[in-house]
Amino acid sequence: KYRYYWFIEIDMGTERMERIKEKLKQYCKHRASGREQNKTGVFPGVIFLVLDQQRKRQIAACIRRLPEHHQPVFSVELQSDAYLVITDQLDAAK
Repeated sequence: KYRYYWFIEIDMGTERMERIKEKLKQYCKHRASGREQNKTGVFPGVIFLVLDQQRKRQIAACIRRLPEHHQPVFSVELQSDAYLVITDQLDAAK
């Protein structure tokens, strides 16, 4: 049996990129605090589930602007792929 730990952001395309950047910074601060790691032993991945490819590219660009050591924590995928992503099956399905 596997356990998956995720913070999931369901993005409906209504928030400006400035707000997304602020969320990314808050997740980075939370990771640096160590609270999640103390509770579960890991920091959950943060996934943004978006409606379309354009929004996916926009959020991915924001993630690429973060310091390199934070970038692997984040991912952006289409909402239509949510189940496959969360259960780590997306690569197998492609």
